[in-house]
Amino acid sequence: MTFFSFINDCRKMIPHLLAPVILLLGVLFASASPLPDRADLLAENTVIARYEGTVDHPCMFRTTLCPDHCDHATRLAHFHVLENVRYVSYSKYGDGKLNPGDTAVVDVHKDIPGQEQSIVQCIASLRPGDCVRLTLAHHYVHQKQCSFPVRPATEILLLNECHNAGQAQQPESKRKEGQ
Repeated sequence: MTFFSFINDCRKMIPHLLAPVILLLGVLFASASPLPDRADLLAENTVIARYEGTVDHPCMFRTTLCPDHCDHATRLAHFHVLENVRYVSYSKYGDGKLNPGDTAVVDVHKDIPGQEQSIVQCIASLRPGDCVRLTLAHHYVHQKQCSFPVRPATEILLLNECHNAGQAQQPESKRKEGQ
């Protein structure tokens, strides 16, 4: 083994030796990125919703970067909207009002600007059927030469009991009679 082949071998090993250190530092300093200075709030929905569960959303193979370099695959938390508590639209381009029966979705895998890590941790502790008060925002972000929408969850609060938003459940016998 020559000196130069030894140096070349050492250079190849450096990324493998540093990877655990970089991963550990990334976990220790992980926090949500803030919204950029140029972010317009288009709409805001506050709802009472029932947590349905978290599902893996795979890459749909729609670009040339898919699936290895696209970052399309993610994990989505699904919430069944029971009641819309507050809806504010600041622009005609903002998301519409979430109505009872709609599904609200929160990305818990990616670093969404404006979405705190505590929200992701709270969702991770939920069990299917738990009711929450959830606030979702719709921002339009302007960065350098591109603009894009961002939809962070800005607030989540676990509720003691589910609100059925005036949709009282009928007994099983009454439901069968009505059919």
